[in-house]
Amino acid sequence: MVRVTNWAVLATFALFVASQGAAEPVTVPNGSFELPATFFVNTRVEQWQETPKPAWYQEGGGYEWDQLTGVFRNPPAGANDHLVNCDGEQAFYLFAVPEVGIFQDYSSLDWNDAEPSHSFNARFEIGRAYELTFGVVGGGANMLEGVTIEAALYALDESNQPLTVARREIVFTKEQFPNRTEFTELSLRTPVVQPGDPWAGRPLGIRFLSTVSQELQGGYWDLDRVRLTALGETPFATHAMATESGLRLTWPSQAGTRYQVEISADFAAWSATGTAVEGTGAELGVTVPWSDTGAFFRVVTAPDSP
Repeated sequence: MVRVTNWAVLATFALFVASQGAAEPVTVPNGSFELPATFFVNTRVEQWQETPKPAWYQEGGGYEWDQLTGVFRNPPAGANDHLVNCDGEQAFYLFAVPEVGIFQDYSSLDWNDAEPSHSFNARFEIGRAYELTFGVVGGGANMLEGVTIEAALYALDESNQPLTVARREIVFTKEQFPNRTEFTELSLRTPVVQPGDPWAGRPLGIRFLSTVSQELQGGYWDLDRVRLTALGETPFATHAMATESGLRLTWPSQAGTRYQVEISADFAAWSATGTAVEGTGAELGVTVPWSDTGAFFRVVTAPDSP
């Protein structure tokens, strides 16, 4: 990390860059929605807690709040609604109604828990980033284009309230979800946890929440194979050197990993500058043009690195 101005004369600086490093899977209880086992549909789901019924939702007409989520058995191979890449025998459905969702954390309760089981005991460890990967299908029951669902990783704060760390909004379009028989794999990733982050050391939670508007509600989503990975941080030496054309940044790279130079004016908000660079296993370098104002620079692993 270094701060430079257009009039600065720089020697070589030692920097630290967050690399993906070793990936360690974190067990998500009932992440494949195999429990409870069902021959057709079950509105209960083990290890996951349903979001509470909001005051505005009026039950009746065969659509109780509890019926808007549940597990279902994948139809047999050869059926026109068989999910070809379903993990195991079952998946999860979630109706596109505002505030319908499920979540799992250290304190969550499933349908038959009197007390939290604490089965999911992951925490945001300093020096790690966390990646959530899952399968999703949109479009069930004539869902309208533009319907949204949110996937998120959150922390439980000191008051046991959720603090969102990373989120991804998924929008149903026929281009994104061209058929109803194959899950699309999506993911989201948190930043590397720093000592000063309010979520550092706090319990980690996973949430899927329907964020559709009242005007577009209708239809349902299918979810499957929820996975969580802890990514280690591997610091390595990177250097910055002043040149006539700007600041020259160089660092060792790993093949298959992409790197992005980021800039900040206040050491708080960071944005990409230039394009991401593909790692080759050899030293990489980019030149950042001089500017009229001071700035901080860093190199990070690009979000779409494997």
